[in-house]
Amino acid sequence: MYVVERLMTRPNSTVTFLKMNDSLVSEEVKEHWLLNYKSNGKCIHVDMTESETELSIIEYWDQESYYNEYMSDPYMIANLFNLRTQYWTTNNITNQFLRQETI
Repeated sequence: MYVVERLMTRPNSTVTFLKMNDSLVSEEVKEHWLLNYKSNGKCIHVDMTESETELSIIEYWDQESYYNEYMSDPYMIANLFNLRTQYWTTNNITNQFLRQETI
C-alpha cells in the first residue's frame, strides 16, 4: 500500500478548502475520479481531518504506480489540478507533503 499525507493550511476559517465534493469541481471530474481510481480499487481510501485553519489528507493507494498514474493523468491535470492550484494561490492556501511511502 502507498500512503500520501498532505497538510493544507488556510489563512483563516472563512476561506474554504477545495474538496472533491465541492461545487467548483465538475460532475465529470468526480465521475472520472470514481471510474478510474476509486471504484476499481486503485485508491483504497482518503481520510480528511479539518481544523480551524488546517486540512490533513491521507490517501491510501493500492500501489505507488496508481498514485503516479493519477498525478500524471492529463484529464485530472487539466480539469482538477490546475483549478486546485489556482484556487490555492488565489486564497493563500499552502499545500505541504508530509509523507509519501510504501507501507
